[in-house]
Amino acid sequence: MSIAARDLKFDITDSVPSRWSPDQPEFSHVASAFMAALPYLEPYFIQNIREALTHLSDERIARDAKGFIEQEARHAQQHRDWNQVLARRYPGFEKVERAIKARLSKSRKQHSLGFRLAYTSGYEALTYQIACFMLEQRHMLLKDADPRMIALLSWHAAEEVEHKSVAFDVFQAVHGGYLLRVVGLLAAFASSLQDIHAVMYLTMKADGLLQDKGSKRRLRKLRRTMLTKLVPEFRHYLRPSYHPSEHADPSIITAWLDQHDEGQDLRRLSSALLEALTRSSHRAA
Repeated sequence: MSIAARDLKFDITDSVPSRWSPDQPEFSHVASAFMAALPYLEPYFIQNIREALTHLSDERIARDAKGFIEQEARHAQQHRDWNQVLARRYPGFEKVERAIKARLSKSRKQHSLGFRLAYTSGYEALTYQIACFMLEQRHMLLKDADPRMIALLSWHAAEEVEHKSVAFDVFQAVHGGYLLRVVGLLAAFASSLQDIHAVMYLTMKADGLLQDKGSKRRLRKLRRTMLTKLVPEFRHYLRPSYHPSEHADPSIITAWLDQHDEGQDLRRLSSALLEALTRSSHRAA
C-alpha cells in the first residue's frame, strides 16, 4: 500500500470553541496542548527523514519515507491554523511556541542524525498510540464534539496509522541501535509531557478549570485511562524484536480511508457520522 498525502482543508477558525468537546472540556485542552507542538515537530521530523534519504538503499523504505514527508507537511499546516486561533485567545501561548521551536532548532544543531531519527520514531509511536486511544474512546472523548475538530483529528489519525512504521524503518535502516531506540522513545515521551503541561496549564488556567473540582476529577480520570492504555503499549516498543506492524489498527481507520477514496467529503465529521463510519466498516468485514 502506497503512502499518499490527502490534501484536505479544514475550516479551523475562531468560531471553533476552546472547549470543542463540550462533555470533555479537559480532553479538549489536553488534545490542543498535544497538537500545539505539531507545527514545529512535523517540520523537524521531515528534516530528519529527508536527511536520512541519502542513506537508504531499500527502495520501499525510501518510497514510504517520501510519502511520510508529504503527509507530515500537510499535518503541520492544518495544526498551524488551530495554533493561530489559540494564540489570539491565550496571552503567553506564543511564548510556549517559541520555546518549542527553539528546543527543536537546538536539537537539529547538536544531536546526531541517529538520535534525531530515534526521537522521530519514538514520537511517531507515541502519536500512533494516542490516535488509537482517541478513536477507541471516542464515545467518551468525542461525543457531540465540534465536527471540524473531529474531522481534523480523524484525518490526522488515519494518516498516522497509515505511516506508523515509516520512521521506525528509517531509523532501523540508518542506525538500528536498540539502546538509542529506547533513548529516543524516552526523550520523545518526556518532551511531549513538558509541552502538554506548559500549554494545558496556560489554557486551563485562563478558562478557570484548574480550580474547578469537577474538572480536576475528570482530568484525573482521563490521565488514568490514558496511562492504562499507553503504558502497556510502550512496553512492546521496548522489546528488541518489536516492529510497529504488530499493532492491529482500529477498523474505523480503514473505514475513513475507504470513504475518502470513494470521494466522501470528510472535512466535517460529527460524532454520529463517525459512528456511521464504524458501522460501515463492521458490515464490510
